Amino acid sequence: MRTQGKRNINSNKGQLSVFMGISMLIAITVIAFVVNVGLFVKAKINLQNSVDAAAWSGASVQARQLTNIGYMNWEMRNVFKEWMFKFYVVGQLSLPQTNVNNLPPTRMNFRPRMFQPPVNNADRNYSPFNIPSVCINIGTQQNTNICEVFTVPGLPRFQTVGLPGIDEQSNSFINTLVEKKASACSRRSLLNFSTAMNWTYGQGGATAIFANTPQIAIDRPGAWPKALELALRVRNLELLVNRPPVDGISANGINGTTTTSALASEYELPFNERPMKAFLSGYRNLNPDMKSSFILTELRPTPFVADTNELSGYLIPTASPVNWSPLEKHYVDLQVLPINYAIFYTNFTTTTELGADVPQEAKCAISHTALPAPSYLLGYVKNPNVLTYYAVKGEAKHIGLFYPFDSPGGITINAYAAAKPFGGRIGPRLFNIQNRTEIVARSGGQNRSAPYASALNLSTINQYDSNASSGFALGAPIPLSTTFWAQSASDVIGGSSNTNDIKFVIPNLIYEFQSSVSELDPQVAAGSGIVPLSVATNPTNAGANNVVGVDAPNTGLESEDKGLYDSNQFRQFASNLTAQIQNLDATLLDDSIYAALKPTKYEALNYLIPTIDNQNENISSKSVVVDISQQPSRIQYRLFAPLFGNNSLYTNEASVVGIVNQFISANGQAVTAYMEALGIAASSLKSQTTTQDGGYDQAANLLHDGTTSDPNPTTFTPPTCASLAGKFGYFFQGSTYPNQTFVEEGTGNNLDCATFIKPLPIQVEEYLSNSNQNNPAFQNFYTPSYSRPNATAAQLSTAYRPGLRQGAGQDASNNKPFATVSGGNFIHTRNYYSTKLVAMDKLVGKGDVANQLPYINNFSTYSESQTLGSQPSDIDAPSFLNPIDTSAVSEFLNLDH
Repeated sequence: MRTQGKRNINSNKGQLSVFMGISMLIAITVIAFVVNVGLFVKAKINLQNSVDAAAWSGASVQARQLTNIGYMNWEMRNVFKEWMFKFYVVGQLSLPQTNVNNLPPTRMNFRPRMFQPPVNNADRNYSPFNIPSVCINIGTQQNTNICEVFTVPGLPRFQTVGLPGIDEQSNSFINTLVEKKASACSRRSLLNFSTAMNWTYGQGGATAIFANTPQIAIDRPGAWPKALELALRVRNLELLVNRPPVDGISANGINGTTTTSALASEYELPFNERPMKAFLSGYRNLNPDMKSSFILTELRPTPFVADTNELSGYLIPTASPVNWSPLEKHYVDLQVLPINYAIFYTNFTTTTELGADVPQEAKCAISHTALPAPSYLLGYVKNPNVLTYYAVKGEAKHIGLFYPFDSPGGITINAYAAAKPFGGRIGPRLFNIQNRTEIVARSGGQNRSAPYASALNLSTINQYDSNASSGFALGAPIPLSTTFWAQSASDVIGGSSNTNDIKFVIPNLIYEFQSSVSELDPQVAAGSGIVPLSVATNPTNAGANNVVGVDAPNTGLESEDKGLYDSNQFRQFASNLTAQIQNLDATLLDDSIYAALKPTKYEALNYLIPTIDNQNENISSKSVVVDISQQPSRIQYRLFAPLFGNNSLYTNEASVVGIVNQFISANGQAVTAYMEALGIAASSLKSQTTTQDGGYDQAANLLHDGTTSDPNPTTFTPPTCASLAGKFGYFFQGSTYPNQTFVEEGTGNNLDCATFIKPLPIQVEEYLSNSNQNNPAFQNFYTPSYSRPNATAAQLSTAYRPGLRQGAGQDASNNKPFATVSGGNFIHTRNYYSTKLVAMDKLVGKGDVANQLPYINNFSTYSESQTLGSQPSDIDAPSFLNPIDTSAVSEFLNLDH
């Protein structure tokens, strides 16, 4: 028994070792599991951080691209601003009341006066319409300034003595004088017309549109083609932003993914900057063991597909230069603002004053004639329904310390991240867009359409002149047609589908405020987004003293105080003129234009202004915009904005000219309407009674020398280039317009249209060719210049991020953008876009758009608002049109967020 028991005891030896071994195995397994899980968690965190960095990097590329678009949009405003400076300021130098030292306290008066003081109250002191009109007075003698007078008396025809021979000689002599005076009156119209045409349509350089054009700022390109050039450049920048997402990027092309080396060589233009920088940013933040398996996928938003007939598709060719359609917009949709503008030039019209004791013939009177600029491209606005953001998915394989599985390479882990650019607007929404195709005036606060569009109220024109019903009234604007001029805020005044209903407005401008934003409060039009310019109901009180004084309510003109009709706005704008500019010295005029182009405080609150000087500011990075000017008084810089070339929307100069031709063709009705209006005025002149039959035919033919009725394919005789109508028609439609010969007025030279006039497409082609030859960077860069502003860079930089350059104090306090600005409730804008990470699940389309709207509404940069989170009443709440496709993030949606 003892032996048995001893044997049993001996058999129990080693149990503790087994137990300890099992325990150690379990402990080691648990530790290994814990360590392995920790390593996987660490790898997941590392991957998430890398994907966050990738999302932030890609969105930062979008931010810089949007900033560049914003800068170009400000340059489009500068082109418009230069046009307005020439029209409102330089074009009115002949009017003494527009001199800065003579300005009234409130409203501007652009009316020419009577030749002599009125005899009684029935005589008119001033022109009944308060319309700025380009009128060039060559010389410095004020007593010979025909531009400042409303009418120049005609030649009296006295009763003769009744002696044979003497009567014939006397009448012949008077007839010759009448004809010469009438023709001289009309020739002055050609002077004003050619100046206005060059300011609006000229190609710049030494070439004028017409021969014998005054050398007054014609060396600078006209506003219409220059705005078109910038608009084409912006479309190319938009194409860069909308580069479609890349489905997979890796370092070594695993699983058929795209490599960064392939992306680097794919296009000449930097279309792949966003995916390359996003991948490299994530790749360089990864642990080494995951880099070889790292794949970055750009999550695909549902693209917004624009139509070529919409403002979103305006100027975009149907043929794509890249392997995707430019009309499919994944990240940004820019809507252009083509406004039907028309400026005025002074047209001196001859007429006869009968019924007096001594009739006067060849009386020279002013008629303000419209010069249309159809579909003038004022700028771009960002479609608030298309959100700019950047979302990515990153995946990599991780093995860890202990890898218990048979599959090679490790376990695949995923991470998602999203970021988006926040910042200043592309541009203010000055007009309303309806049906994505039409532009109408916009009412309400924030100084919208009213200061940028005036209209002619023709409802009371017959009170001024009974002849107005025939379309012509002495001293009144040409044309007098409610089908030409907008009459209400609901009229369509631009867009891409209004070719059958052309309505025009007069351009205007808000320029600046001095110390307080509240100074702009009077610019808001009560109940209307457009200001009608009415006929003075009391013509005797249409002079400067009464228009701006206590009698203004009696004139019916009390609303004419918006934009540059506000004398304070005009004073600030006109103060850029050099003091000796009255002599129209070319150098001084050039300096004045550069001064007018410098940035203003008003623009800093509404646009992105390229900031140059950052040397004295507490920041570490250099400005993107580098000053390349060689003149200490000016700033000149280059903005990357391709115009034509490989991979751009317009492959060469010829394709740009093709777009211009399409653009002109789409506005053909406006050209015809203008020619018809001049024809009506010519008919009215020919019907004037003179002693000699046809005494005014020559003067009328200088306006329109063809058939003046509506064009008919079988009977219509187009005007020749000897007339204003023919010059305008041939300039716009030279490729299809007949090349007639004509005798040049005043010289007797036989000319033809092709020799005398270069049509607009040819001018654009020559401008592109000359610019490309003289500036190697022209194809890809826009190089503007302006006078150095008085404000510092910190004042023009209006971001809310901490730092002096961002408009905040070093303690991160959010100050107003300008130290001297007070009053007004406005959003703090930035002069560039910054980048922030955002919640991924807010960007995914879940079929319940209502749940996403509150989040999007708070993006005040993308949905315009008066205050943060508040939606204006005249703009619908935005709907999210480009969410991420749910099929691309099904795994993410299944996670518990």
